[in-house]
Amino acid sequence: MSRESATPAFGIAARRPERPLAAEVKPDTRSEPRTRALKTCKIVLNAEFSTINCVLKNRAGHGAKLQLESVYVPPEMFEVYIESEGAIAPARKVWQIGKQVGVEFLEPFRPA
Repeated sequence: MSRESATPAFGIAARRPERPLAAEVKPDTRSEPRTRALKTCKIVLNAEFSTINCVLKNRAGHGAKLQLESVYVPPEMFEVYIESEGAIAPARKVWQIGKQVGVEFLEPFRPA
């Protein structure tokens, strides 16, 4: 087989991204287990005058991972409103990667 016939149509060889070995993956250090969830929620800003739509992907104790609809850099402190529960809680942004935001809840959820 010639080298040219083995090359994909666009001349770029497809490569799979390298994945870390099991020994290199960091262990989960949460004090409480993560619970998967798919709940529609909002990041609430400016004394409830501005909101950002998102989805609560999972919860772990006093924190959660939110998936934003679009790339947005929320401020350090805001509130999270979970529509299905009608509840709101103040939160602090811990990390952000693209549309995903990790938050820590500063108080328990209360009725909105």
